Amino acid sequence: MAAPPRGPLLLAMPGGARGGPRLFQRALTALRGAPAPVHVVAAFGPRGSGKSFLLDQLAGPGSAFPSSRGLWLRCCPHPTQPGHVLVLLDAAGFPAPGDEEEDEEDPWFLQLLVLQLLLASVFVYSSGTAAEPQEELERLTYVRALPRRLRLLEAKEDEEEEEDEDEEEEEEEGSLLRTVLPPFVWSLHGAAAAPEDEAVLEAEGHELRAALGPPPGPEAPVARRVLALFPEHKLFRLEAGGTGGLPQLCAHLLGCAPKTGLSGEPVGGAYLAALAERAAEALCGAEPLRVARLCREAEEAAWQVLGGGIWGGHGGVRSSPQPSTAPCPRQDEAKDVAKLWCGDEVARPDAADAWWGGGDGKGDGSGDAGTWQLGDAWQSDAAPQWDIDAWLGDSMTDEDVAVWLGDTMTEEDVANAWCGGDGDAKHDVNARHGYTIKEEDEVEIWCGGAATQRDVNLSNGATQRDANAGHGDAVTEEDATNAWCGGDGDTQRDVTARRGDTPEAVPQPKVGAMGAPQCLVQNGPDGVLSLNTKVLEVLRGIGQPVVVVAIAGRYRTGKSFLMNRLAQQRSGFPLGHTVQAHTKGIWMWCLPHPRRANTTLVLLDTEGLGDPNKGDSRNDAWIFTLALLLSSTLVYNSSGTIDQQALETLGVVTALTERVRVRAGDSGDAAAADFVRFFPGFVWAVRDFVLELSLDGRRIDEDEYLEDVLRLQPGSSRVVQEQNELRRCLRDFFPERKCFVLLPPAEPEAMKRLEELEEGQLHPGFLQQADAFCRHIWDTAPVKALPGRAAVTGSMLASLAEKYVEAIGSSGVLCLESAVTALATAENTAAVAAAVAEYRQRMEQELKLPTASQEELGDAHQRCERGALALFMARVFADTEQRYQRQLMSELQAAKEEFCRRNEAASEERCRAVLKELWQDVEQHLDRGEYAVPGGSRRFQEHLGELMEEYHRRPGLGVKAAAVLEKFLQGHEVLVRALYAADQQLSEHEKERAASEAVAAAAAAAAAEAVRALEARQEEQRRSLEEHKRQLEEQLWHQQRAMLEEQERVIEHKLREHRALLQEGFEREAEGLREQIRRLREEKEEMKKPSWRQRLLDGLGIAADIFLPGLARVAVSGALRLIRRVL
Repeated sequence: MAAPPRGPLLLAMPGGARGGPRLFQRALTALRGAPAPVHVVAAFGPRGSGKSFLLDQLAGPGSAFPSSRGLWLRCCPHPTQPGHVLVLLDAAGFPAPGDEEEDEEDPWFLQLLVLQLLLASVFVYSSGTAAEPQEELERLTYVRALPRRLRLLEAKEDEEEEEDEDEEEEEEEGSLLRTVLPPFVWSLHGAAAAPEDEAVLEAEGHELRAALGPPPGPEAPVARRVLALFPEHKLFRLEAGGTGGLPQLCAHLLGCAPKTGLSGEPVGGAYLAALAERAAEALCGAEPLRVARLCREAEEAAWQVLGGGIWGGHGGVRSSPQPSTAPCPRQDEAKDVAKLWCGDEVARPDAADAWWGGGDGKGDGSGDAGTWQLGDAWQSDAAPQWDIDAWLGDSMTDEDVAVWLGDTMTEEDVANAWCGGDGDAKHDVNARHGYTIKEEDEVEIWCGGAATQRDVNLSNGATQRDANAGHGDAVTEEDATNAWCGGDGDTQRDVTARRGDTPEAVPQPKVGAMGAPQCLVQNGPDGVLSLNTKVLEVLRGIGQPVVVVAIAGRYRTGKSFLMNRLAQQRSGFPLGHTVQAHTKGIWMWCLPHPRRANTTLVLLDTEGLGDPNKGDSRNDAWIFTLALLLSSTLVYNSSGTIDQQALETLGVVTALTERVRVRAGDSGDAAAADFVRFFPGFVWAVRDFVLELSLDGRRIDEDEYLEDVLRLQPGSSRVVQEQNELRRCLRDFFPERKCFVLLPPAEPEAMKRLEELEEGQLHPGFLQQADAFCRHIWDTAPVKALPGRAAVTGSMLASLAEKYVEAIGSSGVLCLESAVTALATAENTAAVAAAVAEYRQRMEQELKLPTASQEELGDAHQRCERGALALFMARVFADTEQRYQRQLMSELQAAKEEFCRRNEAASEERCRAVLKELWQDVEQHLDRGEYAVPGGSRRFQEHLGELMEEYHRRPGLGVKAAAVLEKFLQGHEVLVRALYAADQQLSEHEKERAASEAVAAAAAAAAAEAVRALEARQEEQRRSLEEHKRQLEEQLWHQQRAMLEEQERVIEHKLREHRALLQEGFEREAEGLREQIRRLREEKEEMKKPSWRQRLLDGLGIAADIFLPGLARVAVSGALRLIRRVL
């Protein structure tokens, strides 16, 4: 199985079948993989109460819980208890009384609460301070319905007839529920309490009763219900606008016992997933949920899934239930949690080593208390190793942590932390390597061959050990494999710990990098652009998502040097030391991403704009356009200041509407309005900047400097209009803008030999600015994406490059939608083929032919089809008419029918072999004439009956057992009739009846067998169609959500631009933009409607016509044929 997901997954949403919650398989699959013991922290509360913030702190920096109407799940290693898993459940905030969205008839929030209480090992009620604390607790009105919605035991006979219960009976049921409900923790955000009250609360162990005072009366029904239902009750007050109280709360939550079953033993994720499925099904009805029964059913289901244990994931290390050993919260645990957030050491012996390699890092295998090994559940060859230091996340730097905690860091601290302390920075180590890769090896390496980065270095005679040995350093075997970060005597973990990175953030890639940049787009002497097929194949071999960073700008302004910094190499893209332009065309360098596992960083260095020796502005424009369309982040590099000359060089942007169309037939203005959906992020790098950043006497930052330059200028002259047009295009096309200014890297006389300069010879200010630039690109540059597609892989990028270059050469106009459609055709066809191949491979692995029944084959088909369909859904995009999904349905049906035929053939072969073996004894009696005597027919009948009994006892006969027996008896019918006719002891009626009795019985059995098989296959088809619809609906829901987010992003950009135009005094332009905003909002409302999803689902139902009618005809004709035979 794969590693646990780094971000939250959607577990449940309203709108399921029959009014219950709708569960999502991806989250359930992730949950099933969690080995025991599992700690489940569930947060519930009103909107804006800070519950998601609290869970984000428990999970550590990284992907935050989103705001939606659903229930979100996140699995991660437990930060203070090695070997344990932490599962976080974040529920949608319920509306406040009087809100427009409040609906007392809506059962969703009560369903959410019930689901969380059943799954949680500790329940957190998070609230703010909009009202008095007592009133905030009384807002949790949903708990009042719990005794009516939850029952521990089965209903009594008289209880089924009596619907109404008095308060006394509810209290009795509440006392029973205390045995299964989790502890209750109230997180009161923004609460200001008197110091003496807070001291009393701490002295009382944060007991809620101590804060409530006297027992609550009828005026506080929620407080009474909470105290009655839950076994424990805690209260933690959190300061407003600070972190006061947060470490203590987190320490308490992390110290709570793990989730247990009815037996009191810790359970794993398989149990939780099964319990969630059964609870969601039970919530569809109005009857109370029987908790004990649900838990028993979940235990049985988990036992079956895991092959004899509910306490671990698949292959988990716990083979039998173990008593809970969760430690109680220590006095200093809050300090330990705070240190975790700061990246300091915490008292957790060998925990980091355990997550890193599954042991204590010494390889002794002793298995003592300080070490543990994660089971197969969350480990695979393709998954990155998990380290307990994942608390800091792959985007959190030391500076970020310090700022979050309210501390400050000096510039020296930042530089030191980034460079890994006093050791070598990554580019120092790589510069010493000097390794390269043969061109013929590149495709194999990027295709996922066995070569690792270390293998590549070894094959070229340079290793980390060799490089450091030259400096007299002693390097361990662990250090020798470190291709990313180095240091004198430092291991990978030492360096990443100092830099704030995690093992996931700086992975040891399984594929090697391109040894040096190579030309991807060749610029011929006549200005014709063409692709280098060998380099294109390197790109095509990358199956990972790609982050594509392209740089453009005037020639001889240091673009290549800046790209080498991004590659963390001293040399790579050639620099050139004269006034003559060096880079021609577009050069590509593919490297493992230094921050993200399983992601490739693609650097594109473009030919400089404005080369006087070329004199072809159209060629410049096409190279710039290609770089823009291929990239996910575009860096524009200029020198000096952002002056009019720098802006005029970017004049190619204004001509984009002449060269690029979003859809065929669009006008230039219509195309420009949609460019924002396709264009990359924009970063302006101003080189050799030596001025002070100030405006009107006040200091400004780089971004403010850029925005001031892009302000529209007043005036109506042609020159002003042209200048404003460029500014408007930059603002319209690139909503995400960033600016960096950089000092000259060295003294003028040293600039000619930049590649030879050591880091210490470069200007310290430049180093700091360049590091900030690189960190921004590494941390924020997104994966290349297309509309309708979450991520673009290297192979897809290669296809896009082909389509773009082909369009430039043929029509001179690029149509983005046509290119995406052509790419989707190729990718979706490949997705169908891959899914069918996956289905066949899984079926071959699961099936042992012949199967005992058609149902057994059908169950295997459902499992394999589900996996194949998930693979297809992950790859397919822009399949608006579900053409390729219908094709997949058809091909999977054909493949299944092939397995059915093979199954029947294997069954027939096995049955014939058994009958041949058993008939040998009967033949011996025939040869001796034992049946040709008076009464011999009865003896034959006895032997035939024994043969049939033994035949049915034989294992592995399969689905054609009855049909083969019928055919066998029909083949010997003449012999049977002859034996009965020769027996003088039988009457004529007895002879006729006895001769046909066995054949008739076999024919009836064969007919029943065939009908059962046909019914089973019809049921398989129905289930297949439902599975296709289910996965399509889930995908459409995610697509709708992504489309709405993208639409909202565009609207926000337009609104910002509208406000800026009004502030700058351009009312007419603002009015035109207002019309665009109105249209975008109308489109957003259309996207919200469920009708478009239902239309696609209904269209998919037409796909059943591909095979269901044919199967029905087969079933009817087959049944009629069998009935006629029996009659």
